Amino acid sequence: MRMFSALSAGVLTAAAMMVSGPVATASTQQFPCGFYESGGLAYYGHCDEPPRTDVTITVDMAFPSDDWHMCVKPGVTVLGAAGLIDGAFYSGNICDAG
Repeated sequence: MRMFSALSAGVLTAAAMMVSGPVATASTQQFPCGFYESGGLAYYGHCDEPPRTDVTITVDMAFPSDDWHMCVKPGVTVLGAAGLIDGAFYSGNICDAG
């Protein structure tokens, strides 16, 4: 039951983020960190504390298995349709998203 409650809280957080937009502060994030799906879309939440750092993520495609990389700023990045993306993860590199 705890897992269901935590999952429900995550879904509500994602839904609230879609309505109000991402809001990040140094003390708390109001969006999920890492890969998540909501409303048929795939997202990557890059949670970072000051100083803010842009990072490279690897996006794992469902098919064909053509993974790709992108540089993301702290906050939420829309990756695309959830059915086309299996996941995304920090690749261990910093970058400059401009």
